[in-house]
Amino acid sequence: MSVGVRSGRSYGAAADALLKTYDGKPNLFRLTTPDASKSLFQMVAAERLDVVLGYPFEGAYHLAQDNPAANKGLKFYLLSEQTDYVLVHVVCAKSPLGQEVIRKVDAVLHQPGMRESILGHYETWLDDELRPLARRLQKQALPHMGK
Repeated sequence: MSVGVRSGRSYGAAADALLKTYDGKPNLFRLTTPDASKSLFQMVAAERLDVVLGYPFEGAYHLAQDNPAANKGLKFYLLSEQTDYVLVHVVCAKSPLGQEVIRKVDAVLHQPGMRESILGHYETWLDDELRPLARRLQKQALPHMGK
């Protein structure tokens, strides 16, 4: 089985430790390009890779942008070594501009209904199978997001 991952990305402590055991093996393909995630999902759709590790909704998003039909038949599976969700963060330089960006992002995210609105936007490109998963994961993550 050939597995594609985005080089330099953390998939969580458990998954990262498991991946490390396969470093240097021919069936682990690490891609380092600006559009690595998109390229990896395209490679799975084209059957050049068997599996790609990614966040739950990346595949649906990337494949829907280029070729919605390519998403048909692809499935998302949770890793048994991983929690259901991985919180992501906005990171900026520790400069006055970076601090201002973080303040503005925080202000937008703390507006009433904003996180639900963002999920609604994501749901527009999710299929009927992924939509309930997105809602469940958001409910799990919200208590950890300072809401």
